[in-house]
This record gives sequence, structure tokens and C-alpha cells, in this order.
Amino acid sequence: MASAQVQSLDIIKQQDQQHQLDNINKHHHHHHEGVPLECNSPKPIDEEIYQVEYKHPLEHVWTLWYLEYNRSKHWKDMLNEITEIDSVETFWSLYHTIKSPAELKSGCDYAVFKKGIKPMWEDEANIKGGRWLVTVNKSAKAELDKIWLDILLLMRFGLPTGVTKWPFWRSDRS
Repeated sequence: MASAQVQSLDIIKQQDQQHQLDNINKHHHHHHEGVPLECNSPKPIDEEIYQVEYKHPLEHVWTLWYLEYNRSKHWKDMLNEITEIDSVETFWSLYHTIKSPAELKSGCDYAVFKKGIKPMWEDEANIKGGRWLVTVNKSAKAELDKIWLDILLLMRFGLPTGVTKWPFWRSDRS
């Protein structure tokens, strides 16, 4: 059991795509068809090598939302609750399974909020909220993905006092 507790995040990063999708679908019931899933993992790893006996829980449970903009739909109908992120293992599995923000088509966004908070102004938790907009040049897509990972890691290891959500909106204004 102790060896599972100290298992390196490098091993977690190397899970194969099928194993990741199976874990997400098995443990999280909010996976939707049409969500941009893609494996960023460099090489598959044998399932016998990667057996998690113990999950490393996060301080807070987070929800990943996906929005695909469509003018003919109401905002609420464009939002899809994808999954909950409750452990280090779920975090890395999801991170290496979904497309990075730079790979999303224009008009598609991710939002990550604490469990129970919806990514809309009408949610009681957002009434006095705000948002950050980060503009990144089209030629700096790698920088966009680095910012995304930095925000997710902040979320995983703890946020500054008073921060309850990190929406991440992407648009192409070229």
C-alpha cells in the first residue's frame, strides 16, 4: 500500500488513452459525447504496472465544464458538465485525455468551478464574482496551454483566499 501512496506522477502521466477513458467513464457519470477528448500521453503503459490502490484526494472537488458556442441555443443549453476532479489521479488522467485549450475550435471553452457552482452569473456563488481575461497571440499557443496548466495546478494545490472558481474562456479574434 505504501508504494501506491508514493507512486510518481510521472507514471500517472504515462497512462494510455483507453485506460484513461475507462477510468473517467467508470467513476464519473457526467461524461458527454461530443466533448473534445484526445490523448496527449507519449506512450502507453501496461495496466499491471499502473494499479492505484489509493487515490490522493484534492482539498476541494472541482467540476470541469465544456461550452460550445451556438447562437441558436440558450447559454444554459450550451454548457456541458463533463466530470468531477476529486483526486490527483483524476486530475492527471483528465488533463492528458482532453484537448488542450489551444486545440479547441473557436467558440469552445472550458470552465473549472468548485463542485456545486455553475459557470453562470445567475449562480448564487457568482453574484459578486468577476473573471480574468488573458489574451494570448495566436502564435503563442504553447503559452496558452502553459497558463492553463498553471491555473489547474494552482487549483490542485490550493487557491488564494477567497477564490472559488477559475473559468477559462477561449476565443479567436483574428
